Formats: sequence, structure tokens, C-alpha cells
Amino acid sequence: MVSVELPPGTGLDETTVTTDRIAAALGQLPQIRSVFVMGGTSPTGTLETRRAAVIVELVPKAERTISQKDMKPVIASVLSGIPDIRFYVVNERGDRETTIAVTGPNGDAVATASSDLEAAMKADPMFLNPVALSSFARPEIRIVPKLDEASALGIAPDRISETIRVATTGDADANLAKFTVDGRQVPIRVELDRVARSDLSVLSALRVPLPAGGSGQGPATIERYDRERLVKVGTDMAHGFTSGQGTERIKTMDVVKNFPDGVHLQETGDAEAQAEVFSAFGVAMGSGILLVFVVLIILFNSVFQPLTILASLPLSIGGVVAALLLTNNAFSMPVIIGMLMLMGIVTKNAIMLVDFAVEQVKHGMSRKEAIIDAGRKRARPIVMTTIAMGAGMMPAALALGEGGEFRAPMAIAVMGGLFLSTILSLVFIPSVYTIMDDLSHLVGRLFHKAFAPNETDEPTDGHEPSNTTPALHKELRIAAE
Repeated sequence: MVSVELPPGTGLDETTVTTDRIAAALGQLPQIRSVFVMGGTSPTGTLETRRAAVIVELVPKAERTISQKDMKPVIASVLSGIPDIRFYVVNERGDRETTIAVTGPNGDAVATASSDLEAAMKADPMFLNPVALSSFARPEIRIVPKLDEASALGIAPDRISETIRVATTGDADANLAKFTVDGRQVPIRVELDRVARSDLSVLSALRVPLPAGGSGQGPATIERYDRERLVKVGTDMAHGFTSGQGTERIKTMDVVKNFPDGVHLQETGDAEAQAEVFSAFGVAMGSGILLVFVVLIILFNSVFQPLTILASLPLSIGGVVAALLLTNNAFSMPVIIGMLMLMGIVTKNAIMLVDFAVEQVKHGMSRKEAIIDAGRKRARPIVMTTIAMGAGMMPAALALGEGGEFRAPMAIAVMGGLFLSTILSLVFIPSVYTIMDDLSHLVGRLFHKAFAPNETDEPTDGHEPSNTTPALHKELRIAAE
């Protein structure tokens, strides 16, 4: 999807001619199957005759050697040869790959700051086709009445504005004459000819006396964020850079540090959505780990062995990071989904090892022999599930099929986490299990000494010592362990 804008004042006929040139130029690329143009609207639904949304359909993935992401600079190079247009490729939300908002109470200061930021980003090789998404300034006629003369003639300023409004855009519907036809009333709107509306000599000849007007410029549209003027600056990222890196680079630019008073940056678009996703991911991950921990405490009737199992989670994160670095993929929303899924799989492998060792110890086997036996007997099902999961993720990791580039990072992250955690868990988890088992016995002895009564103390009331003391000691020791 490409958003195209023409200069202010462009009519729909001229927009049609320009977009026909765009469609013809893009249609010559062998990677493009068809081009569909929606004239008079932006990709986000802004209705204006000078705007157009260009939908580019690529040929099937099997018939081209270039990915969808790599097609962006190819399309941009073609459109850059068409004069008098502003264009940019947008995502499924109608936004740029990286977007940052410049906000402030003063519209002129915001416009100047956004233009300076756009110029600085164009000089940085990290950014491709940066564009300040501010509205083009369009010509407008400004009429400043001479209030003293108007007052002397008994003409209020609102009468002057009403005369101009009726002549240029017609009167309000409620004040229009109606023509009745077939039981319905059709408003009759009377206005000046289109050419005459921009002719100052015609306007000055209207019956309400007008002083000499002047021409100026004003924004075609005004956007606000939290009641402040807003201008979005959007850009694509050069190969090898992510939107997160782009946002951080923008925040550290000298032009941003020298913004006028009251003007500041505001994360918007994908940057704002990414911050919300990461925040929600932290809550989901923390809640999931807490829930697993509570269930494991109930299962093992201990606090230390669940900690052994949860210690396997950092191993999978290391595999995720390594896999993404090797394949040059960014940490994105699909990766987050894959990590949530990976958390359960890695925890399951650790449970198989620890639970088997605990059961063997209960049946009289020494701890060392139990953990070695658990590693030997549980290695096969762990490796089998890892291979099955990896094989199932392989088509997605290879980005097969249309839109496969979006799912590929998730599969790569899961495969990397599974591979590393499977290798290290057979060595790391037994070691942590041994440490935690020793720690549980140490804490048990400390609780036993702190809460068990001294068996050598003589009774102070003249009675014999109770014969239930050994049993009480045993219960305290079990509870502590």
C-alpha cells in the first residue's frame, strides 16, 4: 500500500492523470502483478481530491526472487521519478515503518521543528525516504476589514464574513430556498463560479464594501494530540536496522535536543504500539511464571525444586537471542508470541528431569545415581519432542508461502530457544538440582534447630518429659524440608 499526495488545490482530474502514470510505471516491474488506485482518498480514509491510495499486488512468492520488504526501495525508486508528488509505503495500519510525533502548543514551532527533523533524518543513512507527514500549506484568501470604516457604515464583521461565505460556499442548508419535487425538498445553493471565487476583484465588487484583501497560506488540515498541535515524521528503515533503533536514534539527534520551548517528541504509530506490546508481554510473562511456580510448589510439596525447574527459562532466552542475531531478525511481536509458547515447552523438559530424579530418590536410590539415571532415561523423550517441534516450525522459519516473512522470526526464535535449552538443560538442570537439594537440607536443619525444643531440658513442673518429642522433631524436620 502506497500513499500518494499531490500539491494543494489539485483536482480529481489531475490526480487521475498522475496516478495513471504511477500505475503504468509500477506495472512495468516484473515482480508486480497488478496496481489498483483509489483516487480521492488516503489509505487511512482521509477524503481529499489530491490524495490517492495505490495498492500494489505482487506476483506469487514462488515466481519472484525478492521479498516483500525488499520491494519497498524498488517501488520508491520508481515513484521518485514522478514529479510533484509526495509518497510513502505504509503498513496494514496505514502508518510508516517508523513514526515519531512532534507535538507542542505552537503550530508554527511544531511545523519548523518537524521540518528540521526531516532534514536531519535525510542526512542519516539509517533512514529511507523520511517524510514529515504535515499537511501541505494551501493558498487562501484572507480578508482583514477596516473596523473603523465598517463601524461608520453600520456593517458588523459578521456581515462581511457572511457575504463572502454565501458567495464562495453557499449559505447554510437551513437558510437555503427549497425546491419541492415528488414530496421531497431539494436545497437550492447559489454561489459564485469556481474561477470567480479566487478572483479578488470579483470579491471586492460584492455589495458589502470590502477593503483590499491579501493572499496567504494556511494548513489544509490540523492534527492534534492531547490538545497540542501534532506533525508526524515517518520513515522507512535501511537494510539491517529496526524501527526500535530508528526511534532511539531520532531521540538522540541534535536537532531534537534543540527543539523550541514547548515542542517535544511523542511516540506514536508502531512505536507506541510496540511499547504497549512489550509492557503487556512483561505482565503476561510474569503472570505465567508465577502461575507455574505455584503449581510446581503444590506438585513437589517444596519451594526449592520449582526454582530448579524455572532456572531453565534463561537458557531458552539465550537461544532466542542467538537465533535472531544469526538470522538478522528483529525482536518483534511474533517473537514475543513464540517466547510465551517456548516458556511452557522448556518448563516441561525440566519437569521431566526433576520429577524422575525425585521419584527415584524416594525409592531409595542415591541422589547422584538418580539424577544420572533421569538424564539417561529422559533424554530420549526430550530430544524427540524438540526434533518434532523444530520440524514443525521449519516451514515457517523458511518463510514459505505468502506473508511468511511475518511469521518467520517467531519460528526462528522458538527453534533457537529449544535447541540451546535442550543441550544445556541435560547439564545445567542436574547441577542446579544438586545445589537446591543441598540448600533444602540446610534450611531444614536450620528450621529444626530454631523451632525444635531442647531434648536435654528438664521439665519445670515436676512431670516426666513427654514421649512425643521425637515425633514432633520428625514432623518439624519434614515440614522444614
